Order: sequence, then C-alpha cells, then structure tokens
Amino acid sequence: IYGLWNVIGKSGLISLFKLIPWCHKNGLDDIIENVGSGLSPHVVETWLLNNCELFNKTNTLDLRNHHLGDEGVIALSNILMKHNKAFSMEMLNLEGNNTGVEGAKALAEMIKVNASLKKIDLRRNKFGSTGWIKIFNGIKENENCKLEELNLYDENIGIEGAKSLAEMLKVNASLKK
Repeated sequence: IYGLWNVIGKSGLISLFKLIPWCHKNGLDDIIENVGSGLSPHVVETWLLNNCELFNKTNTLDLRNHHLGDEGVIALSNILMKHNKAFSMEMLNLEGNNTGVEGAKALAEMIKVNASLKKIDLRRNKFGSTGWIKIFNGIKENENCKLEELNLYDENIGIEGAKSLAEMLKVNASLKK
C-alpha cells in the first residue's frame, strides 16, 4: 500500500499497526513503503515481536529507505537488545534512513550483544566519523560477533573512523567484506 502515510497520517498508521498482527513475505515493505519516524517505540516493538517468527524464518529485517532517523533506529536497537534471544536474523538493512550519531550509538550498543547478525547494510546514513567509531567499537567489543559483511559504501568515515576501522579489523576474524 504505497503512500499510505500521506492518506491516513501518524494516528491512522499507528491504528493500522495495532490491528495487523503479522504480514507476509518481506515484512514492513508489504504494508507501507515509507513508515517515517513517528511511530511510538511500543508500536514498533509490538509489530516486531508479532513478526519475530517471520524475520527469523527469512533471516532478514529490511528497513531500507524508511526514514527512521535517530529516533526510529534508537527504538529498533533497544528492542533488538531487549529481545536479543527472540531474534536470530542474520541480515539487517538500514540503508538510507537519515540516521545520525545518536542512532549510530544505539546501533553500536545493539551490535555489542548481538550474536546472530552476519550482514549489516548501513550505507547512505549520516553517522559521521563519531558514529562510525561507535559502530566499529561495538563490533570490536562483541566477543560472539559473527558479522561477515558490513556495507558502508559511500560513507565518509573520516581519518579517525578509518583508524577505528583498522583497530576493529585487527580483532575481528569473522568480517570478510
């Protein structure tokens, strides 16, 4: 249902998410193209938990280009940390979500404790050097890290970010691309 946000607005979208306990195939993409930030963390948590089995079956949570921003990525990261044992997905796509440093900090905290993610796509966000340093440190501090692929294509990680990346690569044996 494309363009739904423009038709029913935030309150209508929240009501819709409360009524739909599950969806098929690709999760959120089947319901709406652009969620936007503004959904409460409780609504996002309820939706994720209701679809946990689906995400684990497909091994993917694809939220690219959903305009989550810092607020949405912080909520998502907190939910994935809180329910770490419930989610065993291997791929998280957060490409193009206008996420900044605060979202990157939350992602880094989630990455520190995640033992299932093998691929993370974080390109086309606005983490800056500070955000990337947090993410690289999160990967470095995860003793159970299985991350094989980290997509940061077209990102400006800066000199300090590059140094942090190099330090992370010294201790991370799983990252291949």
